[in-house]
Amino acid sequence: MPNLAIKPALVHARMFNADDSKIVLGLFGTEYQLHLGLAAALPQSQASVVTGVIQARAQRVDIVETGGRYIEPLQGQPRRIQGTLVAADPGANTITIACAPDCCFVCELTAGQRAADLPVGALVAFELEGAASFQPM
Repeated sequence: MPNLAIKPALVHARMFNADDSKIVLGLFGTEYQLHLGLAAALPQSQASVVTGVIQARAQRVDIVETGGRYIEPLQGQPRRIQGTLVAADPGANTITIACAPDCCFVCELTAGQRAADLPVGALVAFELEGAASFQPM
């Protein structure tokens, strides 16, 4: 579970590869290798550890009763996530989902759903609409 006392949406990850439009991130302590679009240029430093926010669009979000926190697939472009809803921004209509160790996704809601209607603390699951992106900080 991420350290939510710092800032729930920030992700610290190992950068395996990057170019002008995409990045491959490895989550510490896991086998995850996330292939993400790059929302902005990376800082000039050649650091192998990067910090930022993973953003995506959520298709219909369902509250589920069982299961763990995960990202599918383990390696490649994320297509499905399940995790704990740790924050909601009704103004932006986004939810923040803790879905892997020290990893959250900030997801814009689609399908007519509203962030204010989803309870913080709920276990949720959904498919991603399109590609997720990484916004470096």
